[in-house]
Formats: sequence, structure tokens, C-alpha cells
Amino acid sequence: MKTEIILPKIFIDRSIDKKYSKLEGLPKISYSQYTSWNSIEYKPDYIKQYMVGIKLPDGIFSLFGSATGTYVEGVGTGNMNCHDEYSHLLSDSDREFLQTLEYPDNSIYEDYIVVDMGDYCIEGYMDRGIYNKKSVIVEDFKTGAIKKKKDYYASSDYQQTRLYSYQKENEGYEIEDCRVLLLDRAGNNSAKSPIRLTGNVEVIPTPYNRKDTEVFLEDVTRTVHEISDYYKQYLKFFG
Repeated sequence: MKTEIILPKIFIDRSIDKKYSKLEGLPKISYSQYTSWNSIEYKPDYIKQYMVGIKLPDGIFSLFGSATGTYVEGVGTGNMNCHDEYSHLLSDSDREFLQTLEYPDNSIYEDYIVVDMGDYCIEGYMDRGIYNKKSVIVEDFKTGAIKKKKDYYASSDYQQTRLYSYQKENEGYEIEDCRVLLLDRAGNNSAKSPIRLTGNVEVIPTPYNRKDTEVFLEDVTRTVHEISDYYKQYLKFFG
């Protein structure tokens, strides 16, 4: 007999895309939530935010990354009015650099992805999918210091692009390529050293292998049950 999965309401209150309507009502988890729960550093924040309901402020580097992603989407879709409340973090120089990146016409930005895991699902947004009939190039844009971040994104510890590739393969697409575009970031947000993009880009291959991703998904399922068990205990005492 399967154990019922119960996740914090933030996972199940969001409406799902019509494309995945059959999954409506299933508990959901995202890749970032999975990594937060499995991090000694961020697990306490996960509990505060998703279980207790305390809204925690995003860090400045995260906000800068969000502003960068939104601007890239705007350039790629031709909607230069596409911005968020943190767009002011980007300098004119940052914007000029982002406009020099390649923007293939056959691209979808912030492509909504849901992986059906039976009694729960994994949801996320693929930063960019470049489509060519029945094949796709899966891309994730990241900001960070190339010297510090390159090895992590190139390692098997990073699974986000592979997760999206797995779902696209489920939908019948051949995975033409799977990669991270790491936009080099400098600065520490001080008056003397504001956060900025340096103009350097590292394209990091994240080779997709279905069997390896299935092993990763087994760990996601373990995590989901762990969160569910913890949350049930939380509800028992504080719910």
C-alpha cells in the first residue's frame, strides 16, 4: 500500500498548465525545492518558508539572476517591455551585452515543464528550448563567477537541464544538446564594486543520459517522501 504524499500547500495551490491538466491536483515539487531540502545550509529556510509560511527575502545575487533571465526572455521574444521589479539591477552595459547573445527564432523561453511521477510531479521552467522539428536543445541560463561555478554545473551534482531533457524526451523530442550558459558575474554589491556582468560566457555541456536521470529521479522520490513525513509531523503538532 502506497503512503499518501502530503506536501506544503505552496506546492499544490498553483494552477497547472492546460498541457498537463491530467496532473492537476497532484503534489508538486521543483528542482530548487529538492536541492534546498537536501542542503544543510538551506533546509532550515525551506522549513520556514514552505511549512511555517514565513516569506524570506531573496538574496541580491538571486535577484540579479532573475532580472538577467527576464531581460534575456524579453530580447528573445521581441518584448522589450518584459521586465520585473528588479530590472533596475541591470546596468546599461549589462543590457547591451545581453543583446549581443544569440537568439534563435525557433526558441521558447520559460518553457513550462511538468514531469509525471505517478503520485506527485516535478515542475519547472526551462529557460530556453531551441526547437527543430522533433529535436530540442535544452538550455539553462545562470549568472555567477565562471571560475567558481563552472565545475559545479559540469558535474553530475547538477541535474536541472537533464531533468528537463528527460521530460522533453517523454514528449517525443530527441535531445540535440543539453547545456548551461554561464554568464560571468563580478562585484559584491558594494558602492565600490557593484554587481555586473563581465561580458564573458561559458557554454557548459551537461550531457543527458536517461538511465542516469532515472537514478536521480529515485532520489527525488526519496526526498518527496522525506518532506511529506516531516510535514505530516509538523501538521500533527502545529497544524
